[in-house]
Formats: sequence, C-alpha cells, structure tokens
Amino acid sequence: MRLQRAFNSGVALGVLRDDDGAVFFTTFEDKPIPAGTYTVKFCDHPIHGMAWEVQAVPGRTGILFHVGNDEADSEGCILVGFGFARQARGITASQDAYRRFLRFLAARDTFALVVADPS
Repeated sequence: MRLQRAFNSGVALGVLRDDDGAVFFTTFEDKPIPAGTYTVKFCDHPIHGMAWEVQAVPGRTGILFHVGNDEADSEGCILVGFGFARQARGITASQDAYRRFLRFLAARDTFALVVADPS
C-alpha cells in the first residue's frame, strides 16, 4: 500500500492506495512518521484489540492504524477515513473506513507500506 501525504499546520493528511493504485482511504496523523517503507503487522494491542501496527518506526513504537477523526483520537497513530473534514483538520467516516480496511486486509498477516511526502 502507498500513503501519499500533504501537511497542514504540522499534521499530515493523506490518501492511502492499494498496490494497484486505487484510492481506498483518507488518513490523518498528528505526529507523522518519517517517509519510508515499513512493514505493517496484524497484532493484538492492549487498548485497540486486533489492529495493524507499523513496525520499526525510528524512535517510536505502538504506531497503529485505527478509528478516529482528528488530533484528539490520534496520539501519534494513523487514522483512516473516507473523506476530509471541511471545517476542521481531520477525516470523516472513520468507523466505516476502518471496517473496510480490516476486510480488505483480512487474508494477510503483514503488508508493506510506502509513506511518501510531497517532493
């Protein structure tokens, strides 16, 4: 999967695409991880239950994909949604998007994530 991001006042808003380039989700990060290629692993997290965790992020741990709409929900994680909020920095329809995200990845234990920033 590929996450293409743009920055707005310190937060990252992105578009997450599958390996064929189809747009699947919008994303929000309040503490963006560095651009690069990561392995993302399905794990049992003590707070969020079964979740996808980004592995080997320099200087950080516990970076998950999970439900949420804005900075109040992120705490450094990557939130998934279906659109961008018009009135605030954030995303919309996160619960529905996360359910789709889980279904899309149901047959996998890991996936590769390429995080790209504007050049």
